[in-house]
Amino acid sequence: MTSSRRRGRGALGVLIAIALVDAALFLFPPIQWWVGSQALAYVIGACVFVTASLFVMYRIDAVREEESA
Repeated sequence: MTSSRRRGRGALGVLIAIALVDAALFLFPPIQWWVGSQALAYVIGACVFVTASLFVMYRIDAVREEESA
């Protein structure tokens, strides 16, 4: 297996991990219950985090495609 293939698989793992963290951040009710009275700050913070992670995921995927070309 070549080095670029290993990096491609590693990048895919990072993309999946980021997607799972984003899903848990938005969809895991105990986090939302624990925040309680700071719900607005939680929602705004979660939105900012997920938006930033989308940009990171896009960049990782772009680099991955450049390496495979």
